[in-house]
Amino acid sequence: MGKEGMALDRTTIVVVLKACLGFEDYDLAIQVHGKVVQMGFDLYAVTGSAIVDMYAKCKKLKVSIHFFDEMPEKNWVSWSALIVGCVQNDEYFSGLELFKKMQNERVRVSQSTYASVFRSCAGLSALRFCSQLHGHAVKRNFGSDIIAGTGTLDMYAKCDNLSDAKKLFKLLTNCNLQSHNAIIIGCAREGVQVHGLAIKSSFCSNVCVANAIMDMYGKCGALVEAHGVFDKMERSDAVSWNAIIAAYEQNGKEEETLSLFVWMLRSIEKLANFGAKMVIIGNSSRRASTTMEKLKTLGFDPSLFVGAITSGELTCQHLERLSIIQLKFSICNSLLLEIRGFGLKVVENVEEAEFVLAHRTEGLGRSSCASCPMKVEDLEKILEKYTAKKIPMMVANLDFVTVEARALRVMPGKDIAIS
Repeated sequence: MGKEGMALDRTTIVVVLKACLGFEDYDLAIQVHGKVVQMGFDLYAVTGSAIVDMYAKCKKLKVSIHFFDEMPEKNWVSWSALIVGCVQNDEYFSGLELFKKMQNERVRVSQSTYASVFRSCAGLSALRFCSQLHGHAVKRNFGSDIIAGTGTLDMYAKCDNLSDAKKLFKLLTNCNLQSHNAIIIGCAREGVQVHGLAIKSSFCSNVCVANAIMDMYGKCGALVEAHGVFDKMERSDAVSWNAIIAAYEQNGKEEETLSLFVWMLRSIEKLANFGAKMVIIGNSSRRASTTMEKLKTLGFDPSLFVGAITSGELTCQHLERLSIIQLKFSICNSLLLEIRGFGLKVVENVEEAEFVLAHRTEGLGRSSCASCPMKVEDLEKILEKYTAKKIPMMVANLDFVTVEARALRVMPGKDIAIS
C-alpha cells in the first residue's frame, strides 16, 4: 500500500498495530512504532493506545508504561490498555495502582476495565479488596453488566470464595459461555482442593470417593486428572469404568472412549478366566433374561456371567398377584408389556388398586396396554385418595427430567412430591 503511494490514515495504522499484536514480535513493533512517529500519528490517543497494547503483549511492559507516560493525549482506552498489559504481564499490583490513578483523574471506566482490575485482584488473592471493588462496580451501575459480572464471579472463584461466585452467577441475566466457564473452573478449583484433602485423609482409597472425584474431573474436562485417579485406584468397580468411559465420551474423545470400552471387556474376560463368579446388577425395568440377551448387542459374552438381577424383575416379583394402577406415558410403551409378562394385574378402576406404580405422569395405564392421558393435576387428586387410604406407591423414576433424542421429558420426580 505504501509502495503504491497510497496515503495511510490513523484507521489504517490502528489496523496494522492490531495485526502486530498476534505476532508479539518486539523488533516488528519497534519498526511499526517508528513509522507511526514518522507520520505524526503517535500524538493521537487512538494510535497511542494501540502502541501501549502492542508493547505490553510483546512482554515489554516498561516500554509500554514509558510510552503511556509520554502520551500527550490519553482517554479511557489508553488507561484500559495499560491496565490489561499489567495483568497480562502478572504485574497485578501495578494494575490496581493504575486503576486508582484513573479514578483520581476522573477518567471514565468501562466494563472491560473492571474485568481487567478484577483479574488483578484474583491474581493477588485479595478477597477483601475484591468485595470493595465489586461494590464500586455496582455503584457505577455495572452490577448487571455481563462482562463486569463475569469478571467479578471469576475473581471470587479464584479467591476461593465459591459461595459468592455462585450467588453472583445466579443473579446474572443472559449468561454467556465465559460466565459458565468461569463458574465451572471455580468449581473445578474447589474440586482439586477436595481431592487434595481426600488424599491427605486417606479417603482416596475408598472406591466411592475415588469414583466421585473421577466423575468430577470428567465433568470439568480434566481428563488427565480423571485418568490419573483411575490408574491409581487399587480396586475399581462398574461405576469406576462407567465414570472414566463417560468422561472421555462427554468430552468428545471417541477413539479413547472405544479403547477404554474394549479394555473393560478384556478385563471382564480375565476375571472370568481366573474363576470369578460375576452377576449383573442393573437398574433396568426389564426381565433378567432380557438383560442377558441384550449383552450380545453390547459386545459382552453372556457365558461370562452367572446371571442378572434387575430392579424391574425384583419389583414385579414383589408385586406379583397384586392389583396395581399405573401412572405412565401418554402412549403405549414396552414397559407395560414387561409388566404383563410378570403376571401383574393392571386395573383401571381407582378403587380396586392395591398398589401404585409410577414411572411417568402423563396418564393412567390400561390393562390393554393402552393409556388414558390425564393432566398432572388430575393425577395428583388420585394420589391424594391413595395417600388417605395408605396405599403404597413405588416411583420408578425420581429424576426431574430424562434426556431423549429430541427433547427433555418431565419425569415423576418433578411432579410428584412423596411425603
